Amino acid sequence: KEREVFYSCYKNLNNKSFLIGTFPFLSYRTLSHWRENNLLPDGVEPVGWHKFSFVEVIWVYVVKRLRDFGFPLEKIAKVKKQVLEFDKKNKRYPLFEFYLVLALTTGEDPYVVVLPDGTANLVTSLELEGVKQFSKIENDFLLISLKSILRERGFKVVDPAILLPQTRREYEALKVLRSKDNSETKVKSKNGKIYEIETSENHHEKPAINAVLKKMMQNGDFGEISLKLEKGVPQSVQTIKRRRL
Repeated sequence: KEREVFYSCYKNLNNKSFLIGTFPFLSYRTLSHWRENNLLPDGVEPVGWHKFSFVEVIWVYVVKRLRDFGFPLEKIAKVKKQVLEFDKKNKRYPLFEFYLVLALTTGEDPYVVVLPDGTANLVTSLELEGVKQFSKIENDFLLISLKSILRERGFKVVDPAILLPQTRREYEALKVLRSKDNSETKVKSKNGKIYEIETSENHHEKPAINAVLKKMMQNGDFGEISLKLEKGVPQSVQTIKRRRL
């Protein structure tokens, strides 16, 4: 059933059934200015009546959001090039369509992510969490929610799925899993409940087993310490810590 709903959305995404009156904030003068600066979707005809598909309507709202945040026209054109790639043969915007349908029909919460230099991408909230954890993003970034635009247009969208852990145990396990200090993490559970987390950490630089032992004792850790030697010379210290929840 979900698949039928998903694909039925695609049938109506590219029908050119919207005119400039669709946008309460857009005058003919502004429209012409945006077209001259390459902000309008590539599938919008440059002459005659400007007719927009549903996908193109949502993009115009994205442009409006970016202008409200003070983005210059040249950077918005750069954003468009990255997230609204036009398939000339099929006259579609496959990537943008995909995330738009996710926003309409699923609990995924898709965003247009824009960095200050105009670098941009389309991600779901779950993908965004992965980017934040495993990529080094040193700058702040702007998030434009496709669900919020759809709601503004009067659509009833599926509420976004909750990403935060449901229990304190899950939160603590997630915090340990995201730690950059651990080389390996094991989570033990019973009847669907986490009861123990085991982490191992390798110390390669100037391993001093006494210093590691002292730190574990001060922290009140439970676990084990092992020392690796080569020809009698210490090479690394490994600590295994166990935490009961």
